[in-house]
Amino acid sequence: MKKSAFILSMIVTVALLGGCGTKGADDPQAGDGAAETAVVQENENGVEKTAEQEETEQTADTTENYEGLEVNLGDQNSFFIIKLAEAYGFLDEEFAGEGITFHVDNFSNGTGLIEAFASKSEDFGVSGTLPIISAIANGSDIKILAASKWTQRGFAYVAAPGSGIETLEDLKGKRIGNGVGTNTHLVELKLLNSVGLSSEDVSLENLSDILTPLLSGDIDAAVLTGANLSKAVDAGATVIADCSDADFNVINSFVVRGEFAEKYPELVSRLLKVMEKTTQYIYDHPDEALEKFSELTQIEVEDARFAWDSWDHGLSVDEEHFIKPIEESYEFLVDTGAVEDGLNIADFFDTSYYEAIQEN
Repeated sequence: MKKSAFILSMIVTVALLGGCGTKGADDPQAGDGAAETAVVQENENGVEKTAEQEETEQTADTTENYEGLEVNLGDQNSFFIIKLAEAYGFLDEEFAGEGITFHVDNFSNGTGLIEAFASKSEDFGVSGTLPIISAIANGSDIKILAASKWTQRGFAYVAAPGSGIETLEDLKGKRIGNGVGTNTHLVELKLLNSVGLSSEDVSLENLSDILTPLLSGDIDAAVLTGANLSKAVDAGATVIADCSDADFNVINSFVVRGEFAEKYPELVSRLLKVMEKTTQYIYDHPDEALEKFSELTQIEVEDARFAWDSWDHGLSVDEEHFIKPIEESYEFLVDTGAVEDGLNIADFFDTSYYEAIQEN
């Protein structure tokens, strides 16, 4: 592969309510309870089995028998990997004949996806750092598996055409389009902080559509990424800073519900294997893959190419592209009072699922 491998008080109030379990999955507590209470059982030959042996056998059953299982994969509209893995049949190829049905659900941003994790309506997905930290701060059971992509140049502060804004310092007192709870929100805060400004120095306006009011002058600036960044620049907006000006990486990560991962560890590792295969396929067949992505999303091919090329793609569990960006983001949010201190973010990393496929 060419590349190896969150103020936010609004975010921390994200409702993390329980809900229905994974479709097609048995009650995950049933097997555990049986293993704990049955100290000794007999096997078919009449030889007594220890509790550890019984638990091992139950685990083997749940990780190998997937017949009738439905797995929900949370994607985002402008993201590439999961939707292309489905479109190219890589999911069906990896799990052929095993009785699993995969559902790919698209979300407008990571906040919605992570809320779906809390209600157990999604099992595996990809999200930016801010929604993940917000969910963890609220007690959500999430494992962070591996980075899916990272960038310094893929997010940029953009000033509206004719606004006269040339530097980050010029943003004081201005109206800033904001996507609360997303990576763009994190970038906005960190870039403001890099020149001594904070959210109190600007007027943050939470908008679902940021590009249109930016180009019409209804807001003065915004952080944009992907196709919206490309379109804004083409329409005469001015890039005044990107993440390299504050020397930090923005990353997206593959995440999984902890309960799901503990019940189906092998399945989670194989999902990461499919994601890695898909990423490599896009690198090897960029024109074809971007055409397919355009068909699926109705995003123009050239805008899709801009979005792809402005990120480094590839699963990574290394310090620079995975661990450090998330830990630094958490520390930044604690320092700015956006979330309370006391979490050990390292407890939520679990690279074992990715490492398992590297050993095979």
